[in-house]
Amino acid sequence: MQPATESPPAHYPLVLWPSLQLLGGLILPQGGGEALVAGAGIIAAGLGVPRVVVGLMVVAFGTSAPESLVGVTGTATGAGGVAFGDVVRANIINIAFTLGMTATIRPLVVHRTIMTREIPMLLLAMSAAMGSYCAYCSVLLAWV
Repeated sequence: MQPATESPPAHYPLVLWPSLQLLGGLILPQGGGEALVAGAGIIAAGLGVPRVVVGLMVVAFGTSAPESLVGVTGTATGAGGVAFGDVVRANIINIAFTLGMTATIRPLVVHRTIMTREIPMLLLAMSAAMGSYCAYCSVLLAWV
């Protein structure tokens, strides 16, 4: 047997830049998040806004910023379906995750009005949104 004298693949240097981008993408949001919270706290203190309101706003912004970015990018590149799909996905995940974590900590009490009024309205709204999107897609396909 001959000793292994393999050289790195030819694409080895091309892996360095994406690896640095991945590392930066993991580290930089932490600093940006800290700066966002600190700045929001200072502004809120100056305006007399309660800290709990600032916390809720920061959380709301943090959870909807990725969907906003995907929506703007998808729409700008002509992929509006990506924006719509991301909004639907985010809402399903947020509702399921929130309810799942809450139910894990403490069992949920479901009132009759939720079962008879809110859930049917949720399903109706979701069906209307999906129906309008499918109609939009069929109009686009007719043009192609």
